[in-house]
Amino acid sequence: CSVDKRVVPDNEVMIGKHKNDKTEAPWHTYSEKQIEVSIEIAALLVKTYALADILGHEDISPFRKSDPGPAFPMGSFRSRAIGRKENSLDIYTTSTDVNIRAGSGTQFVPVADMMPPHTKVQVLKREGNWSFVEVLQTVGGLNDIEGWVFSKYLVK
Repeated sequence: CSVDKRVVPDNEVMIGKHKNDKTEAPWHTYSEKQIEVSIEIAALLVKTYALADILGHEDISPFRKSDPGPAFPMGSFRSRAIGRKENSLDIYTTSTDVNIRAGSGTQFVPVADMMPPHTKVQVLKREGNWSFVEVLQTVGGLNDIEGWVFSKYLVK
């Protein structure tokens, strides 16, 4: 049930952990249209007022506010609004179950659950046989994941 007491359909809810909390909770997801329009508005504000960064309400008042929360892709939103265009980088899918790691090597710990086959990712940079990616879907209840994957498991 949302703040305004409307019932939110199950397919519009994700279970996730807020960065300022230790427990999982349900979060109303944002539609693609909401995110795209928000990026357009934010990019215009960044350009008009020469803004250097974008923060969430939860960053300004972390103990009182929880928005936009874990269902909002703040990392990719921030980079796109400040200047990176989504289509300027290659989008791939995983070919099999793939670990996403904290660094470019198997000695680094996974940063999230293993990604299943056909998970959409955007390659941000490459280092040898490894790719630093932004995951474009929810994986294991987490949204807005970035990390390193072995490049041979990515297909166009």
